[in-house]
Amino acid sequence: MEAGIEDVAKSWLIDPAWQKVFKHTFDVVEDYISYLLITAGALALSVRLLDTVGSGDLQCMIVGVENATQASLGPYPAGGTLGLINYAQTEQKCIDAALSPFRQHLPFIMLIQTLVLLIVEKFTFKIPHIAQKVERFYKNIVDESLFGKDPDVAEDMTDPKTSTEAISRRRQRNEICMSLKRSSIIHHVYLVKNFVEILICILFLCINLKHALLPQEPNSRCGIAIQAFPGIVDENGLIYFQCRGKKMAFFNAALWVQIVLLVLHLLMSLGAMVWCWKFRPISRLLQTIKESQDESELEIIKEDDGEDFLFLFDLLSHSCGIECTLRVLTHSDDTFYRICRPKINWKSHLKLEEDRVKVTWKRADIEKWLLAGSQDIKNQNKITIDCYEVTIFPAESVKNSQTVAPKGKDAKNDEYSAWFFDLNGGRTEYVITIACMIGKSRMKGQKVVTNLMPYSPEKPKTGMLRMTGTNQVEIFWDPPKGEFAKYTLAVDHLRDSLSPFGSDIGSVHSHASDFSVGENVRNLQNLKWSLTSYTILGLDPGELYKMELKSKTGNVTCRSPIQENIMTTPIPVKGLMISQVKSSSCLIQWLNPSGHSCLKGFQVDVTLQDGKLFKSATVSKNTCALRINDMMSATDYVVKITTLCVHMEQRTESVPVEMSLSTLPEPVNNIRVENVTHSSAVIRWDSVTTFGALNPSNCIYNLTIQCHDIDFFFCVDVGGDKNQYLLSKLPDPQGSGRKFKVEMRVSMLTVQEIEVQSEIVEEDFYTPPVKPTNVRVDPQTNEILWTPSETASVSGYRVRWRSDDDYDKAHDIIVPGNSVVLPDLKPTFLYRVNIFAIVSFEGRLTLESKELHEKVELDQNGKNP
Repeated sequence: MEAGIEDVAKSWLIDPAWQKVFKHTFDVVEDYISYLLITAGALALSVRLLDTVGSGDLQCMIVGVENATQASLGPYPAGGTLGLINYAQTEQKCIDAALSPFRQHLPFIMLIQTLVLLIVEKFTFKIPHIAQKVERFYKNIVDESLFGKDPDVAEDMTDPKTSTEAISRRRQRNEICMSLKRSSIIHHVYLVKNFVEILICILFLCINLKHALLPQEPNSRCGIAIQAFPGIVDENGLIYFQCRGKKMAFFNAALWVQIVLLVLHLLMSLGAMVWCWKFRPISRLLQTIKESQDESELEIIKEDDGEDFLFLFDLLSHSCGIECTLRVLTHSDDTFYRICRPKINWKSHLKLEEDRVKVTWKRADIEKWLLAGSQDIKNQNKITIDCYEVTIFPAESVKNSQTVAPKGKDAKNDEYSAWFFDLNGGRTEYVITIACMIGKSRMKGQKVVTNLMPYSPEKPKTGMLRMTGTNQVEIFWDPPKGEFAKYTLAVDHLRDSLSPFGSDIGSVHSHASDFSVGENVRNLQNLKWSLTSYTILGLDPGELYKMELKSKTGNVTCRSPIQENIMTTPIPVKGLMISQVKSSSCLIQWLNPSGHSCLKGFQVDVTLQDGKLFKSATVSKNTCALRINDMMSATDYVVKITTLCVHMEQRTESVPVEMSLSTLPEPVNNIRVENVTHSSAVIRWDSVTTFGALNPSNCIYNLTIQCHDIDFFFCVDVGGDKNQYLLSKLPDPQGSGRKFKVEMRVSMLTVQEIEVQSEIVEEDFYTPPVKPTNVRVDPQTNEILWTPSETASVSGYRVRWRSDDDYDKAHDIIVPGNSVVLPDLKPTFLYRVNIFAIVSFEGRLTLESKELHEKVELDQNGKNP
């Protein structure tokens, strides 16, 4: 039982370690005043109990009795006065007569007043919600950061982004701090607690002063009635006593001590409230900085909805000092961290080299505001920036920390710098921390995690290009010195700023600025550090690319990347076609490839079959056809077309597209048809004399004779050593009086045993009709009759006659039929008659058959005998 009461008392009287940090001096003094009040009350109670146990609260003496005798105590026994006095000292009537109720219970009242104040004082941190918040805040932020147990304080050697433990702690801190920033219950309860204590102290002081200032009778009288006891005391009696309280001077002094301690307690509570309203150091510092902030500066101080966060730090600064508190604040609150951190931009304030690093920073905002001369800040614990501490980890040299003194108010610039030399570099990741030192407390610094600059790869003397293709190129390089993490390869597509049809083959841009990097055409690739060659895929054919290779460690690249402009191979032409092939010329056609901003033209090479160049020509990129002349007949050639891309001194060629061709033999000359009859003809021509490298006698003449009217077709091959052919197989008589077409071409095998044929040479000839037969004279009518010609196309007959006397004068007549009566014949004259069959062709061409002969002689009567 006693142990339980003792534990309860200790839990109320003894503050835990986390609570002591957040006690103001006024609260500590209040605790000591409470201890004194408890001591005074306990002492008064002890004196009361020790002095009154068994003997009562009063000291009394008998001053008289009232009974039947009136002369003595009798009938009361004379030796019983001590019992009567003891009885009177515990009699409540006498106690009430000697002591007021307040003084009767003064020790108890003193203890009750003390307990009330103690409960109100201790009740603040006994509220579970408040106690849990303050305890978590102390253990996770104050205890570890303030007393050097927090691993994050050793920020020279850690990177919180790579530490799961640091991330967990940061999340806990953010949770706790944000909860306090949005809460004001601790601040409000603290004010209400002190206000209630003031009211209680005023109430207790009024009560205590009222009874302390009341006049007290040194002695008081009381009478105790004695009842009759049959056989001993026959009548009722009355005994009078004079009494006074025991140790009244001591209890009066104790009361005044209680009053004085209550006054002190009231003053401490009042002082705590005044401090909370006007003299909170961190809040005043923050308010002063905010008021001195220029409008042009970026606002870094944000208003919070709650008061608890700053209030606890105000209490902490009062307990541990403002410098230590600022140190904890910089690790806990982003606002104070931004105020106390140096300003550094790792892109512009870090000068990285292969074995050294220079870090430059600008003064912290708190230094600028302190140098601005705010009187409130200077008088508040004399806050000064002692120095800036710059550390690097890991450090291969002995000196891994530097101290930089702050510049004065009259300094021309606000930049500081520090060098670290003799570093290994390579893949080592360095953590550079610049921290502001306020007094001997190191604020949370601005941290930069970086690698040193790796050495650059080396460009081969022959260039980076090893192999180029239409959609890929292979590059190679020499590896750099030292260690590094990877290569970064940038591929920029350079696009021609000129018109795509602006220049012909052979004209080269005079400035590389004609090419510019297109939008969104950069391709970045990370390559393994062990590579010394790489094939870049996915490129466009016939385009110019800029290759830039860097060594990289972390986010830091080398000083001098190697670069080279590389042009991909164009794609070959498509749709190559050779047409209009003749004995001495041909036409080459192709389709131009699309894209190819560097396309300048096409190289056309014509070679003999043995590889000897016959003719070479370079045409512009707008050309898609070329005629080749002066070729040898009946000769094998190979045509090669190569796509050309040119920029400055760079030139790439596509894979040549080849196609073979053989020129035609020369056609025959002067073809003619002679000695044409109705059933035969002789075809003659001039022999071909040249066939390139071939012997003309090796050729064959393909001879074709045809007549569409009678569906006649006849082919024959004539040796190359012949120059005529006797056509004796014309259909008879169907072929008479017809138009025949003769076609002749030269056919032969080239060196590659490719059969080639010359152009066809045509010639038309006409066959004469068959002569009529069986001529006779009708003796009655003198009509000359004959059998018609077998030629179906005969259109008429020509009859010619003359007499022997007049032989030179002939007479002609054309008749449509097969009979005729000759006019004006004289008797006794002998006439010679010739009959011809006539065939007419288009173009007024008329052919006659051979003549049919007959003699006619009339007698005296004009009759043919």
